[in-house]
Amino acid sequence: MNNQNSFFEVCFEIKQGNNSVYFNSKQDTISTGQTHTINFDPFTLSYDPNIIRDTYYVKSWTRLLSDSNHYNDTIKSSFTVIDPNYGYSDISGYYFLNSSVKANCT
Repeated sequence: MNNQNSFFEVCFEIKQGNNSVYFNSKQDTISTGQTHTINFDPFTLSYDPNIIRDTYYVKSWTRLLSDSNHYNDTIKSSFTVIDPNYGYSDISGYYFLNSSVKANCT
């Protein structure tokens, strides 16, 4: 790894099929031996009662001006919302999603 003293962009995207439902990026620098945590802006998936099961695709990558291999620092994942009403709270009267087995996060 080379030290990156100039700011570069770190991107995060969530897609539903081919449609981007969330995109955020932050600027950072990093040096050899360092670890950085990037905190992206919060996001809540909208709920469509007609869709019971949805798969979302997540991707994060960096954009360095000097980078000739744009895919060596890309990470991809996915998660499936099976029952968006999982975890009903009768005390507060709302539904929430969580990372339980039923949420089927991968």
